[in-house]
Formats: sequence, structure tokens, C-alpha cells
Amino acid sequence: MKLPQELGGIRRWSIVTKNMILTSASILMTGVILIASSFYIQGGVLTNQLESDSKEVMEAWMNKVTPAEAAEAMKTTDRNAPIQKKLSGIFDELSATHPNVAQGYIFGSEVVDDSTLMIAFPTAILDMFEGEGLHLGDQLGQPAFHVKGVQEMLKTKQITFTKPYKDDYGTWLTVLYPFQDASGQVFAYMGMDFDASIILNGQQDLLKYTSLALIAILLVILTFQYITMRRTFAPVKDLMQALDKLSQGDFGVQLKAGESELGQVNAKFNATVANMKEMIMTLKAVSTQSAEQARVLFTTSEENHQSSMNITNHIEEISEKVSLQSKSIGESVTSLEEINSGVSTVAGSTSSLSEASLQMKEQSELGGDNISKVMRQMDSLQQSVQNSVTSIEQLQKRSGEIEEIVQVITQISSQTHLLSLNASIEAARAGDEGRGFAVVANQVKKLAEESGKSAEKIADLVRYIQSETMTAVTAISEGQRNVEAGIDVVKETGELFYSILHATDAITSQIQEVSASTEEMAAETEQITATIKQISVFAERNADISEHIKSSALEQRSSAGKIVDSAESLNQISGKLEKVVEGLKL
Repeated sequence: MKLPQELGGIRRWSIVTKNMILTSASILMTGVILIASSFYIQGGVLTNQLESDSKEVMEAWMNKVTPAEAAEAMKTTDRNAPIQKKLSGIFDELSATHPNVAQGYIFGSEVVDDSTLMIAFPTAILDMFEGEGLHLGDQLGQPAFHVKGVQEMLKTKQITFTKPYKDDYGTWLTVLYPFQDASGQVFAYMGMDFDASIILNGQQDLLKYTSLALIAILLVILTFQYITMRRTFAPVKDLMQALDKLSQGDFGVQLKAGESELGQVNAKFNATVANMKEMIMTLKAVSTQSAEQARVLFTTSEENHQSSMNITNHIEEISEKVSLQSKSIGESVTSLEEINSGVSTVAGSTSSLSEASLQMKEQSELGGDNISKVMRQMDSLQQSVQNSVTSIEQLQKRSGEIEEIVQVITQISSQTHLLSLNASIEAARAGDEGRGFAVVANQVKKLAEESGKSAEKIADLVRYIQSETMTAVTAISEGQRNVEAGIDVVKETGELFYSILHATDAITSQIQEVSASTEEMAAETEQITATIKQISVFAERNADISEHIKSSALEQRSSAGKIVDSAESLNQISGKLEKVVEGLKL
């Protein structure tokens, strides 16, 4: 890479050259900033002036085309229609009376794919479009700056200006005026293209003349600066020559002093050389003494270094033994802590087991009470079942008695039926006198028949009740047997609960004794662990102190080595210093 070489060349330039280059860069930078600022300011001023002039022209001509005429022209695509001829004549007159206006035209406001609807144009533009196959009513593609101006016009609904732009025919600025319908919607706009070449020409002239002026000013300033700086920095050469001699060890050099700034610098240089001469003389005397003291220091340091090495070896041995002792105590503490943790765990588990056994005892007692209640309830249930069996047996007996009564009623009904039959026969024999008796006999016959039917129904019902009663007696008897078996099972369960209760009492007592012993053991283990921890802390402290002593001893040995090295270096430096002082010219 050439960059380091180039930087080295720049560093070797003289002060005059560097100063002139810096001045040139400053002037050029200032000039470029001023020219650029003037360029944009003048462009803005000329653009504002052109916009103002074009707005006046647009305001003067927009009254010649009404929104109604623009809407009417929008509906016809025939260039020979009256409205089209009128608008073409207006735009032809505009171009003829205003040389800076290239053309005027009317487009539709709707932008579709960066294209707008062609409505009205000057005659020359219509002829040109027809040659390209374009006609009124077609969509004409618009450049981006024109589309942006149309979109801004649709937002503001006021006269809008595009940015100055350049095409194959020159530099232009377009003015857009919106046509609005009765509802305030923009349906079309009138545009005028104004010649904006004055803006670019003015900016180019500005760049040309200001650049020439900047070059002339730069040449004048650099010439004046070169002459002035050569005179000003002439004494610097003498100073450089004196410094060259001084760098070679010649302290007898002197420069001419004066009242100017460089003259004062020369005076300071002379004073500095005189001070350095005196310092070197003193240094020469001191170097001799330093060499002697360095030799003594070197000898003493070697002896001290050997003693430090012996002390360090003994301290290292002690430190290792203390470290082993601290490590062993630490391992013992760890083991005791694990034992203490295990004993605490056993004590906790034993305590939990004791509580669980007490709860089991309470549950067993509660289970025994519940068994007693169940046995009493089963006895009551057995008695109720026995009463139910007795009641049903009585019901069965009463059903038998009802059946006997029904048989008697049936016999009575049969006899009554026979009696009514005999009464009917006797009534028939009696003739007219026995008719009333015959009627009574018929009623008695009907009553006998109904009594017989009711007796049959009662008999059927009694037989059904007897059948159901037998079934109930069988079921209740079976239930009674099951209740008796259940009573036996409950009695056996109660005896089992009482056995569990006695066993639980024994286990609970033993667990409580074990829990108390375990808690005492845990307390004693904690006390032992605390004592050994305290011993471990002391051991660790001793190990730290020993390590610290070891580190200090090692540092002392290292320092002693450094002292020896320094003494040796000092001895060598003193020798070199003597040689250097001997080569100086005072």
C-alpha cells in the first residue's frame, strides 16, 4: 500500500507549504459553500418570480374559459365543433401574445395509470397529435412531476405550479388551474407551459462568474501569503541548523536573539542549551558516584535475595501443612453436617409418624364407636323386621277371615236368588194380586245377582292380597336372615377394631419414646457440629493467614529478585552513562 509513504511525504513538507495548502483549502471550501448557497437562492428567487408572472397570466386568461365551456368541450371529441374551435382559438391567441408561453390546454382531472383525458388544445398541438394517432377524448400519458402537480391541485382546488423541468424542447414550468362543477368537484383543469430557461441560464451564469472570481481571489491571496511567510519563517532555518548540532552533542551552539517572536524563541533556545550544559556537568559527577553505589547495592541485594529464598521455602512448607489440616477439618464438618441432616430427617419423620399413630388411634376409637352405633341400629332393624313379620301374619289371618265372610255372602246371595225365583213362581200363581210381589221378587233377584258379583270380586281381591302377603312374608323372612348375618359381621368388625386400637396404643407409646430419643440425639449432634464448625473457621483463618504470609514471602522474594535485577541494570546504566557523558562537548 502507498498510503503510509504518501503520509510520510506530507509530514516532510515545510511549514510554508502546509500553511498555504491549508489556506487554499479553507478559501475553496468557503467559496464552494457561498457559490452553492447563491445557486440555490438564485434558483428559488427566479422560480418565485416566474411563478408570480405565470400566475398573473393564468388569472388573466382563466376568465376567458368558463367551467361550463370546459364541461361542454369535455363531451365532444370533434375538433371542428364550435366549442373546440373557440377554445383552440383562445389557446392560439395565448401562444401568439405571450412568447414565453409554449402552449395552453385542458385535460380531465381524473388520473388513470398516470394518464389524463385530452379535452382542448391549440391548433398546432392538435395537428401534431393527429400525426401521432392521438385524438380528443383519448388518454395521454403524463410525466411524474405533472401527475404530482395534478394531485396537489385536486387537494387544494387552487392554482398549482409544478417544479421546473427539462425536456427535448427546453426548460419549462407548468401552471394548473382547476375547473369545478356546481358541487365543488374538480372535473378538469387548464394548464400553461411557461419557458423556465431563465432559471437554468441564470444559475449557470452564476456558477461561471463566481468560479472565475474565486480562482482570481485564491491566486492573489496565495501569492501574498507566500511572500509574507517566506520572510516571516526565514529565522526558522537557523533554528533548525542549531537543533541539528545540538542533536549531535554540541552544546556550544548559540543563536541571535531579538525582539520579534522568533528572536524570543532563539533567546529561550540559548537559555535551554545553557541549562542542559550545567545539568550534564552535574550528571557526569553524579554518574561516577552512582556507579559505585550500584555495585554495593548489587552485592547486598544478592545476599538478601538468598535469605529471602530460604524463608520462603520454610513458609511454603508450613502453608501446605496448614492447608491440609484446614481441608481435613472441612471434610469432617461436611460429614457431621450430613449426619446432623440425617438425624434431623429421622427426628422429623419419627415425629410425623408419632402424629400419624395418634391420628390412627383416634380414628380407631371413632371406628369402634361407629361399630357400636351400627350394632344398635342393626338390633333396631331386626326388631322392626320382626314386627313387620308379625303384622303381615296377622294380615294373612284377617284375609282368611274375609274369605270366609265372602263365602257366607256368596251363599246368602245364592239363597236369595232361589228365594226370589220361588217368589216369582208364587206371584205368577197368584195372578193379578201377585204382580206387585213379582216386582219385588225381580228387584230381590237383581240385588242377589249384584251381591254375587261383588262377592266374586272381593274373593278375587282377597286371593290377590293373600298371594302378595305370602310374597312379602317370604321377602321379610329373607331380610331377617340377612340382618342376623349382618349383625354377626358387625360384631366381628367391632372386635377387630378393638384389637387394632390396643395395637395402636402400644405402637404410639414406642414411637413417642423413639421420637424423644431422636430429638435429643439431633440436639447433641448440632452442638458437636457447631463446635467443629468453629474449629473449622479458625483453621480456615489460619490457612488464609498462612497463605497470606506465603504470598507476602513470595512477593518479598520477587521484590528481592527485582532489586537484584535493578541493581544490575543500574550498574550497567551507570557504565553507559559514564561513556555518554565522556562523549559530550561542553
